[in-house]
Amino acid sequence: MEGIRVAYQHQQAGRLSQAETIYQQILQRDPRHPDALHLLGLIADQVGKFDIAVDLIQQAVMIKPNFAEAHYNLGNAYNRRGNFEASVHSYKKAIAYKPGFIQAHINLGHAYLHLSKPDMAVSCYQKAISINPEIAELHNNMGCAYKDLGKFDAAIKSFKKAILINPDYVEAHNNLGNVLSRQTQFDVAAENSSDAHLLGSDLAKGHANLGDKPNPQDGMDLAIESLRRAITLRPDYAMAHNNLANALYSRGKFAEAVESFCKAISLKPDYATARLNLGMSLLCLGKFEEGWAYFEARSDKSIRERNTYPPDFSFPEWHGESLIGKSLAIWHEQGLGDQIQFCRYAKSLKDFGATRVTLVSAKPLTNLFKTLTDVDAVLAPEDATSLERHDYWSYLLSLPLYCNTSLNTIPRFVPYLFSDQAIVNTWQNRLGEKGVPRVGLVWSGRAEHQNDVNRSIGLTEFALLVSQKAQFISLHKELREADKKVLLENQGIQFFGDDLKDFSDTAALIELMDVIITVDTAVAHLAGALGKPVWILLPFNPDWRWLLERNDSPWYPTARLFRQTEMGDWKSVIQRVASELEDSLFKLPAIG
Repeated sequence: MEGIRVAYQHQQAGRLSQAETIYQQILQRDPRHPDALHLLGLIADQVGKFDIAVDLIQQAVMIKPNFAEAHYNLGNAYNRRGNFEASVHSYKKAIAYKPGFIQAHINLGHAYLHLSKPDMAVSCYQKAISINPEIAELHNNMGCAYKDLGKFDAAIKSFKKAILINPDYVEAHNNLGNVLSRQTQFDVAAENSSDAHLLGSDLAKGHANLGDKPNPQDGMDLAIESLRRAITLRPDYAMAHNNLANALYSRGKFAEAVESFCKAISLKPDYATARLNLGMSLLCLGKFEEGWAYFEARSDKSIRERNTYPPDFSFPEWHGESLIGKSLAIWHEQGLGDQIQFCRYAKSLKDFGATRVTLVSAKPLTNLFKTLTDVDAVLAPEDATSLERHDYWSYLLSLPLYCNTSLNTIPRFVPYLFSDQAIVNTWQNRLGEKGVPRVGLVWSGRAEHQNDVNRSIGLTEFALLVSQKAQFISLHKELREADKKVLLENQGIQFFGDDLKDFSDTAALIELMDVIITVDTAVAHLAGALGKPVWILLPFNPDWRWLLERNDSPWYPTARLFRQTEMGDWKSVIQRVASELEDSLFKLPAIG
């Protein structure tokens, strides 16, 4: 035991070679000494020899199965190798032999977060808090788990508790600001204002300033206040600068947002999330030449919420090389609306000399995309595994970059997608004789969309547009539960649901409309691509493609944009749209 004690003192003092020598001597005398194996494994883990560390600590727990500390450190070694399933198993073993092992509970929670199991992480953190409720880091981690679950009110309370314990806890200030800027229920911020005295300093003032009647702007201003506090405490914290930029962007302070994104990147040049955010901000400002280049960061593996993944092709990615006499496969990415918007670039590739262009798209779009005149083949992703060799492949949304797209050179031609006349005739018979104008309606997008709370409108509010002066037709295939009852009570909107088999049916139905009124969804892009009049209702902080402060779109000549002038205010937008319907459509004779 004396040898172990001396070696461990060396190890604690950083004299690893001396400690390692003593452990090796002990193991020469007793190869099954669990403490020596365990501590030698810790040295290997400390110097980055993770495989050796795992092997040594595994030997220790095989010899001494109830060795809680060794199970815990084995979990840490697995964790550093990225083997989170194995680390979960080891942390559970440590807890089984030592139930009050608080750090094992905490690290088990971390592993569950890595495995995208925030609900399990919450349970681990709750157990750790019951053992010791005064660890600021623990409450911060609990807040992160709640955030991943979408429980923003609980997340805010956890981050507040972390700050209460440690007022200078930079990460907690950053996380609080970030979750405030993303929360879906802004009245949560008002609830927190009553606890402002807990926080102290400028952050407390931010909570108190919410007053009794909070609105989205108040919530966002509080987020900005929290993030500025984090940066004051740690000016070189790149993540806080990125999150501050996001909050500024949401508040409509676009130039300041760009400045903060640039600061984050200057501090951490390989910060892919900040580079992507900067790209989208520049695109929104119409600075396409710079924006497209930064937008390429969207496929970086470090971006947690990315939706751009490379194909398993054996041929190279295209980066603007000559396409004369070459073939190119376009690989789908992002949402359905993105694919509809950018499939137009197939024509640009042909103009550059490509002899063959294959488009791989999401399955609901394949039939529709077969109407593209400059695409030689359209495949669903599951059918692309047997795709014959092409000279190049490209992400769909990389095409604007390598086609040198500026604000003035956007391919503006419409229509570039076309409806099937036979399907149009079927829907014409279904709708019957036309006696009044027909208006297609879309009031919400996918609930899973990260900006859904801002871009979608409840049917109760949207239905204020409905009158007997037109035939109003829902272009939704699916309805949210909250909207089903409203639709049943509102006989003025026709709904066809599952009869819309794919986007070919939606396109045909759009052809029969006089105007489509929609929030920012795939239908907005489809109507624009078909060259149909489309009125698009946009939130205060719009998606980058709609630019700023204009009521038209360079992407879709037939589109009109109706923007919120204040965050969260759909009422005035609906009123403006209703007024425009009255002036421009209802006064015109119906066209048969």
